[in-house]
This record gives sequence, structure tokens and C-alpha cells, in this order.
Amino acid sequence: MKSGLLMVLVVGLLSSAGAAEQAAGGDAEKLQGTWKVVSSEDSGQKAPDEAIKNLKMVITKEKITYKFDNKTMEWSYKLDPTKEPRWIDIKMGGDRTTLGIYVLDEDNLKICFPEQSTERSTAFESKPNSVNDVLIILKREKP
Repeated sequence: MKSGLLMVLVVGLLSSAGAAEQAAGGDAEKLQGTWKVVSSEDSGQKAPDEAIKNLKMVITKEKITYKFDNKTMEWSYKLDPTKEPRWIDIKMGGDRTTLGIYVLDEDNLKICFPEQSTERSTAFESKPNSVNDVLIILKREKP
């Protein structure tokens, strides 16, 4: 009896892990493309339109390439769309991983993350001295 119950639990856990990986792969597919930053806030302060007019992110299944004029930065990322709100972990170089959240609505994407904290953002807002520090709103560019 115990071995049968154990087998059911193991199969259930493996199925859950597989579903999470499949969901992450689905969102990674949907995120692929070029995104224009349409709004950015840091500690509750909205960035001027002039400052963000040339900001773009190109997202592939494995990485995010951040482009600003002639500067480029590349980051790897990991998604967990089974969480609510959905999680995005962005490896920004070295051993620094930023723990953010995201919401994808067709051609609109919001990402919120803390600038300095090692905790995860909890809401799509930008406030000083908060884990909800940086809020970026992006719009997918059409080819």
C-alpha cells in the first residue's frame, strides 16, 4: 500500500514539474520578438519620454538583449508562469540574479523588479524603498 501511494506521489510530482516546464516554454515562445519600452519607472519616478524613446529589448528563448542607442547588454532569464504573478529571474551578470514578475497580454508586456533587493517583486507598481522598484512597460514591435 505504501509503495503504491509513493508511486502516485512521485508520478504526480513529475507531472507537475513537466507541466511547469511546458508552461515556461510556452511563455518563452510567446515572449520572443522585439519589444519597445513605452514606459519606465524607477522608485516611483517616471522616466521622460526622451530618455526611453530608443530603448528596446529583443527576447529569444534563452536571452534578453537590451538595446539603447549603440549600447547592448545581454542577460539570460528563466520563467515560472505557474506562479501568480508570473516569475521572471534575470541573470544580469556575475552572480547577480534579479527576481522579478511579469505579465504578458498578447503584444503588451509588463516587468517589475527590485533594483537592489534580493527579494522578488510582488506587484506591478514602482515605489521608493520597495521590492516593487522598477516597472517597465513594453509593446511588441510588428515586423
